[in-house]
Amino acid sequence: MLQEGNAYFLVTKVDDVITLKVPITAGVAGLFLALGVPRCS
Repeated sequence: MLQEGNAYFLVTKVDDVITLKVPITAGVAGLFLALGVPRCS
């Protein structure tokens, strides 16, 4: 998961070639953090 300002994104790397950055809401971001999803820097 990545935070840029007030925006949150779910980041997924595919075959080390393509990086998908999907926007998510702050509520979903909080849920992912509670579930242990790591935060990218």
